[in-house]
Amino acid sequence: MSHRKSLMLAVFPFALASSVCLAIQPAWALEIPELVLCQEVDASRRPIRATDTFAHDTESIYASFVWKDGLPGMALTANWYYETEAFHILSFSVNLTRIADRGVVSLHMPKGTPFPEGVYRLDLEKEKTVLKSQKFSVLSKP
Repeated sequence: MSHRKSLMLAVFPFALASSVCLAIQPAWALEIPELVLCQEVDASRRPIRATDTFAHDTESIYASFVWKDGLPGMALTANWYYETEAFHILSFSVNLTRIADRGVVSLHMPKGTPFPEGVYRLDLEKEKTVLKSQKFSVLSKP
């Protein structure tokens, strides 16, 4: 067998694998470089009192995030989980308004009802691909 034919046979599987990998890459380049859990946000959606541990009487949890390389109108999905009991709490869509900016999502309990103690997780996703994930906990009542 010639060296040329051997080289082609050796390179072909890598070229095929590369083209398959390129073909399944998402058509968007959206990134979430920052996700910060906090007790509240300011008017510019920046986090106030950032934390990943919330008091037992917490009724609202905020997550401030930064995105870049998005498209106006592009939708993200916020998925909230209660990991202590392996329970999916809620999913909702967030539409991006600019190519790059800061956004906020939040989870609220009814007034007078605190979150159950335990470990939680927020995933920000695009087309079922998790772009950023953050765990947090709610402390038990002292």
